[in-house]
Amino acid sequence: MLLLKAASPEVYDRWYRHEISWEDSAVRQAWERFAQVVGEPRYVYGVRQGVLATNFAQAAFPLFSDPPGCYLHHQATFIQNFIQQQFPNLQPRGGF
Repeated sequence: MLLLKAASPEVYDRWYRHEISWEDSAVRQAWERFAQVVGEPRYVYGVRQGVLATNFAQAAFPLFSDPPGCYLHHQATFIQNFIQQQFPNLQPRGGF
């Protein structure tokens, strides 16, 4: 996502096809943006070191604490399975 935003779909396609390197300026710019986001304590849950150390299957769990430990989490739909396993009594609510 960051590379798409920093550059374009064409650059992203070239990158995933290994036609440009990790050292390309567009890739570098995307990683610099990533560093800005994870380097800002207000943008991450817990500590910066946790960004890469948190198991992706558990990353959404703070959404369901009281009060919520985070308010947004971007993940594929299969994450619902992990959430349901961790919180079997969780019921959907409206108002959002």
